Amino acid sequence: FVISKFGNGPLDPPVGVAMFTATFPEISVFVGLVYVLNGLYGLARAFRVVRADENDHSFQFGMVFQYVCTLVLMIVVQISYLPGGTLAAAAPSRACLTMGAHVLPAFLDFKMRTTPEELPAGYYGLGDDDGSGVEEARKEEDMA
Repeated sequence: FVISKFGNGPLDPPVGVAMFTATFPEISVFVGLVYVLNGLYGLARAFRVVRADENDHSFQFGMVFQYVCTLVLMIVVQISYLPGGTLAAAAPSRACLTMGAHVLPAFLDFKMRTTPEELPAGYYGLGDDDGSGVEEARKEEDMA
């Protein structure tokens, strides 16, 4: 579809979508496919269709591959091809903007696999009596 609609090679003018600039549609389709496959794999892990234990870091490696594809193919290659250095200054900002889209799903997947079903009292470094001052303050407010 992309080749029949837009042809091969660079677009003139390039298409800007959110924080991406598509100069070569073929590259954008490939990176988009990586995004979709990683997203489907992450959903399969979240709904426990694919079993993953604490030491299974395949999703994190997939997100690293996705981020490298985004940096190299979507930011460096596509922006550097633009004539006259157009948007060259935007590349570092776009790298930072896309970082959150890659780090957060990997972090949440890790937390999903490693957080116990029932949290022990000191799981977050709090003792049994820590936080009791908040409850006492609420009781005093209710009495007043």
